[in-house]
Amino acid sequence: MGLEGELSGDIGSLSELETLSLNSNSFTGRISHSIGNLLNLYWLDLADNELQGPIPISSGSVPGLDKLHHAKHFHLGKNNLSGNIPPQLFSSEMALIHLYHDW
Repeated sequence: MGLEGELSGDIGSLSELETLSLNSNSFTGRISHSIGNLLNLYWLDLADNELQGPIPISSGSVPGLDKLHHAKHFHLGKNNLSGNIPPQLFSSEMALIHLYHDW
């Protein structure tokens, strides 16, 4: 059956986390902006869930995935995400080499 419900904003307090692989579950709601606090994150896999809304990008004091400068892999496919892929994910500050999506 797997995990279900919304991703808690508390996930952003796991500051030493390098890999976050929550794929193939039944998570709903939006991707939490707090994931942008995980500055040591190398791998983010949220694929194959029921997540909705846009990819969170930072604004003012609110973090977003564009703050994950060391991350090389974002797997976000097989969700119900909407909107465009934010250009901030492709800035020169980002180390991103693989973005998996399907919307």
